[in-house]
Amino acid sequence: MKRWMKIAAMLVAVLWMGMLTACSASEKETVSAGSALKGSGSGQQVQKETSNLKVGICVYKFQDDFMTLYREELKDCLVNEYGILPEHITVTDGRGNREEQLKQIDRLITDGADVLLVNLVETGDAKGIADQCKEAGIPVVFINRKPEEEEILRWEEEGLVASYVGADGRQSGIYQGEIILETPGQGDFNGDGTISYAMITGGTGSPDASDRTEYSIKALEDGGMKTEKLFEQSAGWEQDKGKEAAATALTKYGRKIEVIFCNNDAMALGAREAVLEAGRIVGRDICLVGVDALDEAIGYIKDGTMTGTVLNDYISQSHKAAEAAVNMALGEEVESCYMIDYLKIAVDPVMAEAIAKAGKPKSFFDITKGAREFRAGIAVHEFGDNFMTLYRTELETYLTDTYEAVVTMVDGEGEQEIQNRQIQELIAREVDVLIVNPVKASSSGEIVDMCREAGVPVVFINSEPGEEEFARWEEENIWASYIGIGPGAVGTGWNDYDSQAHLAADVAAQMVAGRSVLPEYRVEFVK
Repeated sequence: MKRWMKIAAMLVAVLWMGMLTACSASEKETVSAGSALKGSGSGQQVQKETSNLKVGICVYKFQDDFMTLYREELKDCLVNEYGILPEHITVTDGRGNREEQLKQIDRLITDGADVLLVNLVETGDAKGIADQCKEAGIPVVFINRKPEEEEILRWEEEGLVASYVGADGRQSGIYQGEIILETPGQGDFNGDGTISYAMITGGTGSPDASDRTEYSIKALEDGGMKTEKLFEQSAGWEQDKGKEAAATALTKYGRKIEVIFCNNDAMALGAREAVLEAGRIVGRDICLVGVDALDEAIGYIKDGTMTGTVLNDYISQSHKAAEAAVNMALGEEVESCYMIDYLKIAVDPVMAEAIAKAGKPKSFFDITKGAREFRAGIAVHEFGDNFMTLYRTELETYLTDTYEAVVTMVDGEGEQEIQNRQIQELIAREVDVLIVNPVKASSSGEIVDMCREAGVPVVFINSEPGEEEFARWEEENIWASYIGIGPGAVGTGWNDYDSQAHLAADVAAQMVAGRSVLPEYRVEFVK
């Protein structure tokens, strides 16, 4: 028996790139915290060794929306994936003040930290901090704000145990420009062949701000468009200041402004308010783009009041930073630089029209009857998969926000044997339900049997077990279900991870509450 969901897709089209790359050919050498290297290891392998590690995390400013998501995910990963005790993790707020951050680093070293993760207030401080950590015998991972390339090369040349995990600000700027070029009018609403724009920057001294500012415009010009800068002002990465800057620009230049670029989503959210108050209509007479893919920004992209954003993948970045920090603290080898690619998220006008006609989707379930505060284990075939990065992020967010679930998520690293061990460990942790994206669909039967023996319901996602397995679940009354797209879904279109993730969470909550579910639920693939 099958159930179909006639669900319209999100107003978002995602253009993929590989998720993890080294910084450059010259920076792919490894650095080690010890002379006897153990090789890389997973969180599960090193958990017993890490519980007593003391970790210091220095954030440039707690007020930053993106770094709030990042630091919370980083701490959660250190605790849940590597077994580090929460009381052994110290997180400091630099308040945007370099002197304050340097004092905090001094205190963490004095207090006996085993490893530091530093989100720099000023990127120029990387050299001094790296040298200070070397003298103290403490490895350091710089995150989010990239030191100069010469500094990263120096770590390898001089044997410093330091690494950088982040993203390339130039790529985010290029993606912003490409989003504009992919709109129907390419941002040229008055048809004069020139894109007249306002630029709202994060501020001076930030490589991300300068890279996004420069390369967003370069992408337009490389795409064959002429550009005209009407306005540029720093808003310090803040929403209120972003609104003030956009309001100033719109008051001064009015409808001459065709595109507003913002170096991050917080400022774009403020700019959006100014755009609406000025009576402008995104997509009709103005474009607005940001960076970070904050939930609120994606919501506005869906409803058409923002043009697009660029996903700054805090989950993959924070998990890689945690892995590097733990490995370094244990004397294992790491690379001196890890780069996580951005992803474009933008309005698709054709799909927007289809969704407007389809109306708002409805859930099969009364979510008030789903369980609350349950423990959910999520086993993903590989964190490096771009589609599953979006899927798992939405799944975890929906589970925690809607059902107050406690979520533990594991990376199968593309190996079924590893995933099977992780599933056994999740069962041992007494999770109430498992949500599994199997490495191999053919392993679904084995996974079901493990869960059945433990009395744990299981929801399979994205990778289809097959008709024979579905039939077995019904015949043997096995507590299992599959969520996926409809059969025959091929070609170009939208594989709606948002609706699939919500449905998977709803089914899991119903199972934990002891309510009946069907073996299959399908989400329609929108072409």
